[in-house]
Parts: sequence; structure tokens; C-alpha cells
Amino acid sequence: SNDNFPFFIAILLLSFGIIIFGFSIKDPTTTILGSFGLYLVSIYILFNGIAGVKDATYTWAIGLIVLGLAMYISTRSAYELIVD
Repeated sequence: SNDNFPFFIAILLLSFGIIIFGFSIKDPTTTILGSFGLYLVSIYILFNGIAGVKDATYTWAIGLIVLGLAMYISTRSAYELIVD
């Protein structure tokens, strides 16, 4: 079986940890670095799906939500980097 769910969780936790760390030290570059993991997970979900999820609509929605979250976080951090 192709069970990729633990890898999604590990990458998401690592990415959110780096993002929270970047926000706590007020470093936009670190926050943007953490959002790269979200981009990778969302693109993988959109192209390959999540093993164990039978409905393609849920998989597509999860991928788009994670992609939107990554875009928001990286755009906000890049804006803070440009303004400062």
C-alpha cells in the first residue's frame, strides 16, 4: 500500500514549526522558508492525492486549502520583508 499520510503530517508539523518560529522571532525570511514545505505538500496532494481518501473532491479541496494557506503566509511575510 502507498500510505503517505505520516509523511504529510511530518512535513506539515515541521513547516508549521518553522513558520511559528519565524513569526515569534519576527523574521520574514524564516517564515517564507517554512512556507516552502506547505507548497511542496499542497502540490503533491494536488497531483497525486492522499492515499486512503476515496473521494477526489476532498483531496482536491485539502490541496487547495493548503496551497492557499502557503500563498497567504509567504505573501504576508514577503510584504513585511519589502516594507521594512
